[in-house]
Amino acid sequence: MIIIKNTYPIWPNVVHGKPGDEVKWMPGRGKMHLERMSDGQSIFSRDCLPKEVDDTRPMIGVIAQVKSKGWILEIGS
Repeated sequence: MIIIKNTYPIWPNVVHGKPGDEVKWMPGRGKMHLERMSDGQSIFSRDCLPKEVDDTRPMIGVIAQVKSKGWILEIGS
C-alpha cells in the first residue's frame, strides 16, 4: 500500500508519512499501526475494537480525516 494523500501538519520530532511512501498495517497491543516500510516507523495508529464489535473502519482509502481543519490521510493499494 502507498500513501496517496496526507495533509496533516508536520510537527518537529513526530514521524510523518509523505505521498508515495510504502506502508503496511501491523497489529500491536490493542492497536493497529500503519508503519512506513522503509524504516518501520509508525505514522498512524488506532485502537482495536472489542472482538464482539464489527470493525467497519476502512483499511484502504480515507482512513483519517479532520473535516474542520481540512486534514486527510488516504491510503491506496
